[in-house]
Amino acid sequence: MSLVKGENKSIFKIAAWILTALLVVAIGGMCFYIVTGPYDPGTLEVSGSCANLSQNGIVNDINGGATYFVEGDAMYCIDLNGNKTIVLDAKDISHINPEKNYIYYISENQIYSIHNKVTISKLTEKKAVSMSVNGGWIYFVDENGIMNKMSTDGKSIRTLSDVKVTGSFAVDNGVIYFVNGNSLCSIRANGLKSTLKTFVNDAQGMFSYYKNAIFYLNTKGEVWSFSTDTGESKIKRCDSTLFNFSYNQLAYVDAEGVIHLKVNTEDTEYICEDYKDVKLQAIYVTSNRNVWVKPEGEDVEQITLVDVK
Repeated sequence: MSLVKGENKSIFKIAAWILTALLVVAIGGMCFYIVTGPYDPGTLEVSGSCANLSQNGIVNDINGGATYFVEGDAMYCIDLNGNKTIVLDAKDISHINPEKNYIYYISENQIYSIHNKVTISKLTEKKAVSMSVNGGWIYFVDENGIMNKMSTDGKSIRTLSDVKVTGSFAVDNGVIYFVNGNSLCSIRANGLKSTLKTFVNDAQGMFSYYKNAIFYLNTKGEVWSFSTDTGESKIKRCDSTLFNFSYNQLAYVDAEGVIHLKVNTEDTEYICEDYKDVKLQAIYVTSNRNVWVKPEGEDVEQITLVDVK
């Protein structure tokens, strides 16, 4: 009898240990959720990523739909029928991020959102120099060059890394890619400390990625791609900071003012010479190969590029 009781006690002890372990795991999971927020792999459109925003995001569209742009101290919208309306008046607007019924933007180094083109909200008192909205989060670099993250309602703000961001950045699949000095680096985007990874040491600005390849502009004005599978390869010399990616497309302006659109990076190339004598402020390419240009001091225009064969 005493043996059976001893066995029962052992079983109860084991069961108690298992329940305690499960409780610890559950509490740890809850703490992780509270600290990092829900995991979201991201919904980044490469053409709208912060690193790829033409001229600090003064032109951007929403899924190939309406185009938003800055002219003077105001933000405007052009719909697919070419109708132009004013969205809001504000100074020093940049980093336009349209998402669903909201438009997120920076004005005088403060982050704002406007809902249904009506209700404007200031999201944080922290000053920002760049911003990207992705997967329900706002990632931004503050005035000290430090990467921060907050929810799109301005809550749950936290610092992600003490490594200074000195250039562009983009976020996708839980990873932040950014330029530090001339190095293209990455860290995890979930708010936990992680090892800094460096991909290339000759990057100077705008970049994007498609099918695991990172495309970037180097200090010589050349566009290169970097893949962990195939290494580095040169795509094109641009001689200009006016270029923009959309998936496997690259639109850029060359030294002569000619607009180019390369599809699949090396295959078909389209060209437009209509703006050779026009000073362009920004260029933007959509997923369906429509190219928008913004002449300096003028509204956004849409152009159709013709195949050079």
